[in-house]
Amino acid sequence: MKLEEKIKKKRWTKSEINQTLNILRSAEKQKTPLIKFFDTIVYGVALLIAIIGNFIVSVVIVPILIALTGFPLYFTLFFVGISFGALLYTVIKMVEAINPKKNLIAGLIIASLALINIYMITNLTNKLELQMGLTKFHDPILVSIAYAGGYILPYIFFLIKEQINHRKTLNTYS
Repeated sequence: MKLEEKIKKKRWTKSEINQTLNILRSAEKQKTPLIKFFDTIVYGVALLIAIIGNFIVSVVIVPILIALTGFPLYFTLFFVGISFGALLYTVIKMVEAINPKKNLIAGLIIASLALINIYMITNLTNKLELQMGLTKFHDPILVSIAYAGGYILPYIFFLIKEQINHRKTLNTYS
């Protein structure tokens, strides 16, 4: 939800809203190069943490892929996807607070890396299972779909929630 909508929910007058937004815009324009640099650093660190988190999740999924098959596997991956997707959404919202234009890029990069990681880890786990003499193999596409379905669910949930809040704000302020 945008700041203006949040302020409108508090039933401020139009002049108070405009004055507040003008002050905030002025502050953004007056940021020193050092502060802008730190904003970029925070953005980069948040992105790096999310990428490292993707790799950690990929490694944690290996024993799950070895131990489970069928519905229990897909359900577990869906739940892991939801958990990490919610964490990612939190990181993206933090980045959005620094630079609203970069959140979509960050989300696409991280989501793409997550899917590629899961696909590759599934293939590597299949090879590991073959070397261990196990005969069960997982379809990397189905595994990726199960994980991705859970992964994007928090984003969709919060997007719908923001749209509902936005409509409520427009209805109450109109």
